[in-house]
Amino acid sequence: YNLIRILKKNIHFNKVKSTWTQAGIEICSQSYKLMNILIKRKGLTYLNLDFNFNLKPIRTLSTKERKKSRFSNTFHFLREFLRFVKLIVDCHVKFYSGYIDFFQLLDGIHFILTHIGKITGIYRYKYKIMKQIK
Repeated sequence: YNLIRILKKNIHFNKVKSTWTQAGIEICSQSYKLMNILIKRKGLTYLNLDFNFNLKPIRTLSTKERKKSRFSNTFHFLREFLRFVKLIVDCHVKFYSGYIDFFQLLDGIHFILTHIGKITGIYRYKYKIMKQIK
């Protein structure tokens, strides 16, 4: 009980009312910024991360640049997972904006969940990460 009082007084633990869609948008935008910081910190100015979390080179890379631009399996797994989250959030944003109706929202989410392997590519990195954890 005392811990809750202490956390309420702390500036880092604020109560904020928001919808799941707003939280999803915030997660996607902050993750995009974080991944761009990681790319820039590694000095890879020739790689571009778009808002759908696709990582593409700006130009044709030399062998040395390709070797330097390799990221870990965890980075790519997180990128693919965030791509999945963004697809779900985009469906909800379209619904709340009035571009699609409820049945189109359900159909879109059903399609995303049933075709996650084709849409994202998470399966490429999952097993390698599980080996790293063991």
